[in-house]
Amino acid sequence: MTISTLTRTKQYNGNNSTTVFAYDFNIQADSELEVYLGTPVGAPTSWAQQTLTTNFTVSSAGTPGGGNVTFGVAPPTGVGNVFIRRVTAKTQASDYVENDPFTAATLENNLDKLTQIQQDMQEEIDRCFKLGSVVPDAGETEASSVVADRKNKLFAFDDDGDFSVTSEIGTVKGNWAASTAYVLRDIVKDTDNNNIYICITAHTSSGSVPISTNTDAAKWSLLVDAASASTSATAAAGSATTATAQAVIATAKAVLTASDATDTAADLVETAADVVLTAADVVSAEAAKVLAEAATGALAFKFTFDNSTTMADPGTGELRLNNGTVGSVTAIAFDAVSADTSNPDVSDYIASWDDGTNSAHEGYITIRKSGTPATYAVFSLTGAVTDSTGWLQAVVTHVDSNGSWTNGDTMYVSFARSGNLGATGATGGVGVEMPDNTFRIQDNSDATKEIAFEASGISSGTTRTITMPDSNVTLGTPNSNTVDSVHYVDGSIDNEHIADDAIDSEHYATGSIDTAHIATNQIDETLMKDAFVADFTEVTVATGDSILLGDATDSGNTKRDTVQGVIDLVHGATAGVQTIWVPAVAMYPTSTNGCADLAQVEITAQKPEVKSLDFDASSDEYAQFAVCFPKSWDEGVIQFRTYWTCTGTNTGTGCFQLAGVAVSSDDPFGATFGTQVANTALAASGTANDLMVNVTSGDVTVGGSPAVGDQVFFQINRDISADTQTADIRLVGVKLFFTTDAENDA
Repeated sequence: MTISTLTRTKQYNGNNSTTVFAYDFNIQADSELEVYLGTPVGAPTSWAQQTLTTNFTVSSAGTPGGGNVTFGVAPPTGVGNVFIRRVTAKTQASDYVENDPFTAATLENNLDKLTQIQQDMQEEIDRCFKLGSVVPDAGETEASSVVADRKNKLFAFDDDGDFSVTSEIGTVKGNWAASTAYVLRDIVKDTDNNNIYICITAHTSSGSVPISTNTDAAKWSLLVDAASASTSATAAAGSATTATAQAVIATAKAVLTASDATDTAADLVETAADVVLTAADVVSAEAAKVLAEAATGALAFKFTFDNSTTMADPGTGELRLNNGTVGSVTAIAFDAVSADTSNPDVSDYIASWDDGTNSAHEGYITIRKSGTPATYAVFSLTGAVTDSTGWLQAVVTHVDSNGSWTNGDTMYVSFARSGNLGATGATGGVGVEMPDNTFRIQDNSDATKEIAFEASGISSGTTRTITMPDSNVTLGTPNSNTVDSVHYVDGSIDNEHIADDAIDSEHYATGSIDTAHIATNQIDETLMKDAFVADFTEVTVATGDSILLGDATDSGNTKRDTVQGVIDLVHGATAGVQTIWVPAVAMYPTSTNGCADLAQVEITAQKPEVKSLDFDASSDEYAQFAVCFPKSWDEGVIQFRTYWTCTGTNTGTGCFQLAGVAVSSDDPFGATFGTQVANTALAASGTANDLMVNVTSGDVTVGGSPAVGDQVFFQINRDISADTQTADIRLVGVKLFFTTDAENDA
């Protein structure tokens, strides 16, 4: 990809809400982004580096145009307190092996990385102290390599404007005093005239000021001569000189730091240059190979992927597939121009793809993803290429593929034509003919066993053909099963060839005429009616009588069953799963940890009103109801489905638990409920007062020993440990599912 921007940093204002911040420059790995939060938030002066994964995550590394930085916790409100910068890793991971493939994507990624490193270093260099852009007389710019020459000295400029390290660094000792041990580079003030001196020979002072006439005058060097100024001017000059000296020291330290940074940057630039030269060597080594591949005539054009599956003009330099699943693609739409520089028109070339004579397979269309050659698809051009002025459509068949594309991906398309069909060869001549008394087929192990052919019975000028069926055939005298559907021609056995009464129960074996041997529609309803209905005797149907039926579980084959079986089937249809609806008005809050009392809520005037029990989001709350199941209940497990709504607009889930216990006559009411069973939590729609219905729960085993006539008590509660809805849930009702084992309660 190209790198057309010098941007490598982004700065944002935090607002204590936003967690996602975009970066619009390329990175090759998540670790190449450094993220800082500044304090104080109003005008940051201190910056804390954040930790990848712990404090933030990065998306779209390696994607042109950048991606997003997402904080786990929104940065506080502030001005410019969110800072993002790219720091490209100074490593080279590609291993160029002789005679291995040399892809443009790999080279381009490496060159992109070098460009990013140079941008990073240039930004560092731009923040250093350095000479101006035009300094033709820079002179000496190097410090001495001898440590003693640089030790405890300033980095400054001499009279020629060259860098110098000759100025001493001193320690301010205040006013000069007698009987004081002074060491090298101590700086003092002469209180007699305000002159400033630096010690150049260690000694213990004696005598008095002025220093210029003191016995130890030769052990001092004058830094600032303020003796000729007036008293007030001298004092001001002394203060200014002291400030100037301190500024010179600070400036010198900064210059030294800038020099170090400049040297380091220079080393990195030289290293980058070495990498570029190495890449250049590889390019030179591969040049012959690239030229050889180009000589084959294979063309690859750059397109941008459009994920729409509509076969229409995909847009400038784009292509589309007619199916989101690559293996199911049957057509490709190409724009008339490619996405290469200046968008060259390639429509004539694409339109020529179907100009060969092998219409069943004109050639292979290969599509590869830029930068990821392992993501590809190969299609066979099996139909026409239609030029629709501005875009073209090719009919294809999927051959092979790997990976997938996303909208906006760069793709390279090439076409390899199949060879044209060859000319039809000459038709072979008629085989050698021989008389029937010459042509014989002999047994492969006994030549005395032969098959002879006799053609004397055929009419003159006539050729008869022997056609073998697709099965093994034993020739000989007809016997059992030798005349069947395999051995006679359609229509050869009909009413003209069969004598009256020739086929009856005396002339065929049991079971030989069945559905496998009668063609469809050969016995029609007219023949059936004439053959059977006229001979039927009308009787009263009894439960033991049989009827004919088509068995749906056996391809509709004719079966028989008794009338009683049909009656049982009809009766059995009423047994099975049944339901009971229990509205909220039939429920009551429990005395302990109970939900809110029954309430009636008007959502909209003159529209359905809701009677419900409200359950808090902060703790499990309970309600109860009782049901006397019909006698036909099988006393087994039940399931339930909850109907509820809420006033909140969040999409948190709602979940309920249900338990039951059966109480028989003469049993105490203090029975223990069975095990609670929760239904699957359901996410709210996000719209207040929408009806929400959970899916049917798993099996609820009723406690006690359920028997016919029992009263079954149920306890329902909101399971806040399994749901995430922050608002109160209004329970409207519960539908119970139970199984019956009898038609009625008789």
